[in-house]
Amino acid sequence: MVATPKWRFEYNLNTLVILFGFAGGLIAWGATWERVNANQDSQANSIDRLDKRLTAAEVSLRQIDNHELRISAVEKQAAEAATSMKAVENTLNSLSIDTRVMREILQRIEASQRDGAQLRRSDGSAPGEGRRCLLRSTPAVGGVPKSRHELTLMSRAMAGRRVSFS
Repeated sequence: MVATPKWRFEYNLNTLVILFGFAGGLIAWGATWERVNANQDSQANSIDRLDKRLTAAEVSLRQIDNHELRISAVEKQAAEAATSMKAVENTLNSLSIDTRVMREILQRIEASQRDGAQLRRSDGSAPGEGRRCLLRSTPAVGGVPKSRHELTLMSRAMAGRRVSFS
């Protein structure tokens, strides 16, 4: 029969290389894993910092948008105020013209009354007799208008200088 070989403790070079290779691989893998984890914390801090900066920029952008809306509203109100001021100015100009016409009418009435008083003294007739405005037979400037309508017609006629006396 064949004799069983005796067990011997021998170092095989291939076995040692493989064992040291596995051990070195595990050590290298652990070091790499540590570096990755350390960089992840650093990158996470950078991401958090960038997120905070982006949030602050968004808040500023919203404030700028809010200010733009307010400024556009103020500009619109300013334009509307300018338009209404022009309307007020036009109204004041027309009132000024009406006031000037009324003053001319009153001056003419006063002048005709003074002239009429002098005429009465000389010939005894009333002022404005025989003189009529061609505009709807309103009394001439020598007469006193009887209604607001007659006064308006007289002022418009004098403003346009369309008054003619017969």
